[in-house]
Amino acid sequence: MFKKTINRVGGVLGLNPGREAPEPVYRVLSDGLAITATKAEAWFTLGTSNTDLMSDEELDRELDLVVKNVGTVVKDTWCHLKIMWTVHTGADYTASMQGYYSVGEWQRWLAMRAEHIDMMAPPKRILLLGVTLTDEVAHDTTAFEQLAAPVTGVEQHRVSRGDYAVYSGRLGKLARQLGATRLSARPAPVETIAWAISREGYGYQTPVPESGIVAGANLKELTAGRVVPYPDHLAVYDRSGEIASYRQIMPIPGIPQELEVPGDGNWLHTLGEATRITDDGDEVPVLAEASVRFKVLSRTESLKLAEDARTQAKEQRISAAKHSAGEPSIEILESEEIAEGLKKEITRDGTLFVRYHPRLIVNGTSLEELRANADTITSYYSDRGITVVPGTDEQRELWLESLPGDQLRVEDLGHISDGYGFFNSLFWGGSTLGVNTGPCIGQITGHTSGLARIDLSFAKRGLPTTVGIFGNSGQGKTTLMELLALETGFAGGWALLWDWKGDTKGLVDVAREFGIPSALMRFGPEHAGAVDLFRALPLESAPLSVARQLHLLASAVHKRIAEDAALAAANEVAKSPEPSTWKVIQLLANHTDPEYRAFGAALVEMSETGMGRVLLAEPVGESLLTDKPGIWVLQMPGMNQPKRDTPEEHWDLDQRLSLAALRAVTTYGMHVSSSQKLRSLAKMIAIPELHFVLASRDGASFIETTARTGRAFGTGLLLDSQDITGVEEIPGISEQLVSVFGFKLTTEHQQDSLATFLGMDANDWTRDIIGSLGPAINDDPGRNGTATDKATATLKGDCFYRDAASELAHIKVDLPSQWVQERLDTAPKEEGSDEDENTDEGAAA
Repeated sequence: MFKKTINRVGGVLGLNPGREAPEPVYRVLSDGLAITATKAEAWFTLGTSNTDLMSDEELDRELDLVVKNVGTVVKDTWCHLKIMWTVHTGADYTASMQGYYSVGEWQRWLAMRAEHIDMMAPPKRILLLGVTLTDEVAHDTTAFEQLAAPVTGVEQHRVSRGDYAVYSGRLGKLARQLGATRLSARPAPVETIAWAISREGYGYQTPVPESGIVAGANLKELTAGRVVPYPDHLAVYDRSGEIASYRQIMPIPGIPQELEVPGDGNWLHTLGEATRITDDGDEVPVLAEASVRFKVLSRTESLKLAEDARTQAKEQRISAAKHSAGEPSIEILESEEIAEGLKKEITRDGTLFVRYHPRLIVNGTSLEELRANADTITSYYSDRGITVVPGTDEQRELWLESLPGDQLRVEDLGHISDGYGFFNSLFWGGSTLGVNTGPCIGQITGHTSGLARIDLSFAKRGLPTTVGIFGNSGQGKTTLMELLALETGFAGGWALLWDWKGDTKGLVDVAREFGIPSALMRFGPEHAGAVDLFRALPLESAPLSVARQLHLLASAVHKRIAEDAALAAANEVAKSPEPSTWKVIQLLANHTDPEYRAFGAALVEMSETGMGRVLLAEPVGESLLTDKPGIWVLQMPGMNQPKRDTPEEHWDLDQRLSLAALRAVTTYGMHVSSSQKLRSLAKMIAIPELHFVLASRDGASFIETTARTGRAFGTGLLLDSQDITGVEEIPGISEQLVSVFGFKLTTEHQQDSLATFLGMDANDWTRDIIGSLGPAINDDPGRNGTATDKATATLKGDCFYRDAASELAHIKVDLPSQWVQERLDTAPKEEGSDEDENTDEGAAA
């Protein structure tokens, strides 16, 4: 289980020769390297580990691995951890989506999403780790060496080829070692290093040359701004001489000796959680940044520190015994006992110690905002027992210390802790997803935010193609399904949404608004013959499918001859011009055999019913079933399927018609899915209320077969169900789930099934967090509110998302505009709303 974070030895006190060191002078920046006139550092970007949704045991294992592996790799070396914030931008998202869309007004859709991203401005955390390769070296050349450059190999940037090769070799070794740890370290691109230097120091970034190396004039340009220190803050000027921002560097002189984990011990994990209330009453985040210089101490140095602490405690005990009636305080006795125990731990268990100097950095566009933000950070950490102070009269030294390539300057503001005490800060922890391509569908929430994305081209990547969407009613499941259908349509695919409730007309409204071929296909008497399998299937396979459908409709009286009669008539009609199921029925109704005629007459009567007219009547207008790219919403409300255990002879006419309609759609869906001609077409079948389909043998067989063959045929399945346990019982579905969206569920059995699908342990903790999801997406404070209210309101369903890379994060499904949200909302509409209007329905060209 979790450990306590312990500052075993305490604060660091001493002289500060670093205060007098000159400012860093940058000579070369390249991928993974920052070289100054006197120093070389390797720089890495760090990944984010999904610690937010880890169990206690998983997080404990995570911490053990980082302490042992990372601590060993960087032992006895000064390192520099930087936590910086930027934002996810619409421009970056737009650039990443080039080539994805191809149909309709996709540029407008993409611009709408990008604008919404910019409005929400989700913060993006940047983790950088610098490792000292060498210091106190001379990278500057003498005048004679510059003249001899062609012979000696000294470049204009004053770093020799030999030195650069040595640094590159050591960078490569560190990259292999740190890259294999849970930090997922990668050499930082030169653009990132340049951004960090210019943003940290001068508020300006120079373009990086194509060579991937920044040197000479480019470096001078990089530091063209200036920073003016004041007693309690810094003023950052840009190249034009205007103040770009204000900044305050805040040391942390006080950290409790013990901090519980999880909780206050994760003080860097929660860095972005502080908020303050503005004068207008809005709650805004205060994103403090961090600069932490640290060194994992060697065994020899650790033993010396422990012995010094023990000696000091012993001397205090002896002194107290002389002056306090021979009774030293309990604190002194405990300190001596702890120090003695530390020596044993170091010798026996290899316990690591870390010397670290933490600083928080707060920014503001004005002095008033800066001071309000600084007060917020001070209060936020004070509530956790951590003391943060302004760093008065040392802003210049603390600022220089925060720059890549500089050194520790204010040495007396630091701490020494065991490895768990330092790494329990969980600076690499948070929430992340493994899929970073494809459409944005929302935002990652948690300690680190980001864009939640899904790449629906699963089959092209050799993955299963079934996506499960599970949760209670009213949580946003169908809205998410509609959004994914739109993304398929913009990408040039074929999407069929099989709607059993009749509340998804808004999807067609949005598709038409953006020029995607689409139609609302509702089972009703106005669509005579619109679901005729002769029109939906290839001629060579239609007769058998039509015969199976008519046999299903036969009552017990006609069952004996129905199969042979229907097949013979269907084969005959297939030879005629414009074959149809209606012609098959007419052929039977006029047959010379009286039993055939009776069967045909019964089918004629069925064709006069609402459901039967769609399936059996003479075709009028376009077919509702098409294999053309676009978004096709097929609504079948009012279906009345028999229970699976009801004997066939007990089915009534309404139930037989419902099953025939379902068979027609599954036959059509299977044809589109498996068609060789359509193999290269991206296809998606979306089914809300999955239990309706699974209630029949035909439906269950269709879902299981499509799930198993989806990868081969390039067909994705989106399955929405409130009954996740029913899905769990069908291996053909549960084994094919490539991604899962888990919304709020309230019963223990359902919660445990969802936890299993999400890759989590089923226990009290997972049940609690699944049950706490919500509220429902229809709670919309933004319809008549401010822009901020509306931005918040468009954050749709609250859910957990396991992506195709098996990463899990807490997200909110996010629609790109208020207009789209209102159209895709499946909540009952008010009387007279667009949803109730009888708009043009039917197949689009």
